[in-house]
Parts: sequence; structure tokens; C-alpha cells
Amino acid sequence: MRKRQILSARKRQLLAATAALAVTPFVGAPASAATCVSAPVASYETGGSLATCSYDGVTFSNLSINSTTTGSGVVALGNLTPFQTTIAGTTEIGLTLNYTGFTGTTGGTADVTWMYTASGNMLTDAYLALASTLSGTGKSGVDEIFSNGQQISLSAPGTSNVITFTAIGSLGVTKDQDNFAGSGSSSFASALSDGFSLTATPIPATLPLLATGLAGLWGVSRKRRKGSRLGSAQAS
Repeated sequence: MRKRQILSARKRQLLAATAALAVTPFVGAPASAATCVSAPVASYETGGSLATCSYDGVTFSNLSINSTTTGSGVVALGNLTPFQTTIAGTTEIGLTLNYTGFTGTTGGTADVTWMYTASGNMLTDAYLALASTLSGTGKSGVDEIFSNGQQISLSAPGTSNVITFTAIGSLGVTKDQDNFAGSGSSSFASALSDGFSLTATPIPATLPLLATGLAGLWGVSRKRRKGSRLGSAQAS
């Protein structure tokens, strides 16, 4: 009961935190955005060399990662690595957090909270995957909440899921990965991956304008030819 109450309170906190991240139209990646590469977590956090970076059309910014433990739990953050994978024919572009979240075997918890903003033209779905192992009654899961009100939850190791949503330019993301185990059990998490897909490249806005302009020129030319023929007929 207490575990459920703690998780429920944590979800409410995540909802509040994610709602605070603005959902804004996306115009383009900031000129200062670096290319996302495999690097320590600190490089991606505010003030780091990769604080805002882009990978294959998706820009990541405002990133922060925090951890909490109880009992024999330990968390050691590693690298963030960009990835691209294909799920059901759709390309997912994102980052993988490589880390150690271990409860120990004498009873404990090891939780990681990961927040950032994803931007692209335009984001249409989100992909989430968790790599972890369990023993005994150990549990491992992750809740991911988006600033558009949708969420993904995984409750078992080695699972993944994809949700779709109305195309959006910028999306606040908050995820909470938790590991719990009683005495004689364990939970060990090693990787958390989050990706997004983009809409197909739209027809440039200038093409409809060009078509309209050509149609107008054709109309003017036709009118001139008609006037010329009438003038010739009257002269004769």
C-alpha cells in the first residue's frame, strides 16, 4: 500500500513538472545546436557542451537527470547516446541513457528521473524502451509523461511501446524509472531509450505560391492573345 502511495505521489509530481514545460511551435533547430554524440550525462545538462543538440532532425534541450535511492539501492549515471531504429516501418530518433540502477539484495529502491524538451518538424509519435533484469520479487518500470497530456508506462524488463499523437513542434518530456526489491531480491536497470518520429517532408510553402503565379501569368497571356485577335479582326 505504501509503495503504491509513493508511486501515485510521484506521478502527480511528474504531471505537474511536465505541464510546466511549454508546448510551442517548432521553426527550426537553434543555430547553436551541436550534433548529439555519445557523451557523459553532464555534457547534456544545462551548461554542458551539448546542452542543446540535434540528431537527424530532432533537437534535445533543457535536459536534467536526477536519481534517488533508499536502503541498499545505488545509481551511477553513464552516457547519453543518440540512436535511430525502425519500429513497424517508422523511423524513431532519440537518446539512450546508459546507467546503473541497482536495488542491492538487502532491500532498497533506485530511481532515475529524466526531463528534457524534444523539438522537430513535426513530432508525431514517441517510443520508449527499458533494459533491466530482476530476481525474486524485484520490480522495474518506467512512467513517461508528455506536456500534451499523453503518457507511456512500462512495467517489465525488456519491454517497449510507441504512442502516436497529433503532430506537434515541441514537446516537454518527463520520465521516472523506478526499481524496487525486498530482501533476497534485486532489480537492475541499465538502459532507458526514448525516441520520436517526424512527419514526412511537407511540400515547401513556395510551391503553391508558384503555381498560383503561373496560373495568373497564363490568364494574362491568354487575355492578351484574345485582345490581339479581336484587334486584327476589327482592322480588317
